[in-house]
Amino acid sequence: MKILVLYSSQTGTTQEIAQFMAQELGKAGHKADLKLCQEAQNPGAYDAIIIGAPVYAGKWKAEAGAFVKNNAEQLKKIPHAYFMVGTSFNGTASPVEMEAILAKERKLSPPVSEGMFMGRLDYSRLNFFQRTICKMMKAPEGDFRDWDAIRNWTLATAELLQK
Repeated sequence: MKILVLYSSQTGTTQEIAQFMAQELGKAGHKADLKLCQEAQNPGAYDAIIIGAPVYAGKWKAEAGAFVKNNAEQLKKIPHAYFMVGTSFNGTASPVEMEAILAKERKLSPPVSEGMFMGRLDYSRLNFFQRTICKMMKAPEGDFRDWDAIRNWTLATAELLQK
């Protein structure tokens, strides 16, 4: 299968996850292209698409949402999945808050799968506003990514994308 892995990233964390996904898809025998959401062209040239972005203040990064909005009609014809990355996915957000994050995108074009992964919080990679908010919330710095969970979701999602 020819799979387009799209991402939006602010600090590099989601980019690294998307790169890892593309590598795992390649190891599984798929052709995976990796691109930024804002650089993606001709999504119809792919058999499937995986779109991911970080979540800040309860919102999926705008470039990913814009890609879904601008390509919703094409996406309805192409199996696709969404993933989101955030350090708040540790059980502190309510199910209602979690459901709301991708509500617009889900309504525009429902995915076959959605992934949710803990990210990395490195204050040195944040802007002043983000750093201030994180410090006020006493958010712990660290790399909380679970590479096995990311691999498992990616490979299971590839199976779903083939159906």
